[in-house]
Amino acid sequence: MNRILLLVLLGACVILGAVLGFYNAVPVRFDFLLGQVEWPLIALLAASFAVGILIAAAFSSWRLVALRLSLRRTQKQLQQAETELRNLRNLPIQTDSRPGS
Repeated sequence: MNRILLLVLLGACVILGAVLGFYNAVPVRFDFLLGQVEWPLIALLAASFAVGILIAAAFSSWRLVALRLSLRRTQKQLQQAETELRNLRNLPIQTDSRPGS
């Protein structure tokens, strides 16, 4: 059922993209710092969308790397604490044999 729903949504996106491409095929002049180009509007829209995805992926991967490093540090601290706890549990119990204690 989920696979069918996913295929229907994918098909709807393809159809929507085709319709947008058909109605936005008008050439547009795009001016940027280094010059200018004339491309179809749909190509500029797709290019800007792709650049946005790349920028978002770069920021997400940067945050993901930071979180993985933090996780590794925390796991190392947990392992050290577990080792210390295990060593403390294995220590012999000393009883005080003084009278009145």
